[in-house]
Amino acid sequence: MSLHDRRAADYIHAVVADGGGIPGKRLSALAHPIRLHILSVAESEDISASEVAVALSEPLGVVAYHFRVLHTAGLIELVGTERRRGSIQSFYRATTTGWAELAETVEQMIGE
Repeated sequence: MSLHDRRAADYIHAVVADGGGIPGKRLSALAHPIRLHILSVAESEDISASEVAVALSEPLGVVAYHFRVLHTAGLIELVGTERRRGSIQSFYRATTTGWAELAETVEQMIGE
């Protein structure tokens, strides 16, 4: 592990351990590429789990789980519902901006 990686890991550990800075629940909510994708899109438009599932070719249940994690962490908020094909579709928007830039930075730093 490089010095930079150790410093980053030490910072994250300290922030989570003392409860200051970024709350642990929010930090751990960022730990999946589907969630970063959801946040990136949700900062500029209202989106639903079914729309993301289709766009990413992922099962709806998997994507809905990631929406719940983000919603529970307070990173997305429910902005509306709509009746579609016999069910209720929920639409969400990111509570803050900057997610597209973060996703791009993460991809550059650790992408393959």
